[in-house]
Amino acid sequence: MLTEKEVMKITEKTRAHIALIEKFRTYAQMTDDPQIKNLLERQQQILMRHYQILVGLLENARVSPVTFNNQNRVTSYQNY
Repeated sequence: MLTEKEVMKITEKTRAHIALIEKFRTYAQMTDDPQIKNLLERQQQILMRHYQILVGLLENARVSPVTFNNQNRVTSYQNY
């Protein structure tokens, strides 16, 4: 069972991951350099894996995590 403080910190981390994922996605779309695009896309994948781990922790604590919609935008966050 996670403490309220742990839930808050994990939630902050999920939001930070989402912000970085969206930022890297935007940068990857803006660049014409294939090496930079590849680097940014790999970083997005790493951040998504970390995000999924954090979401799993929140779900186990019965907290509804920050989520993405089908355009990969933040859609919700709330406690159960």
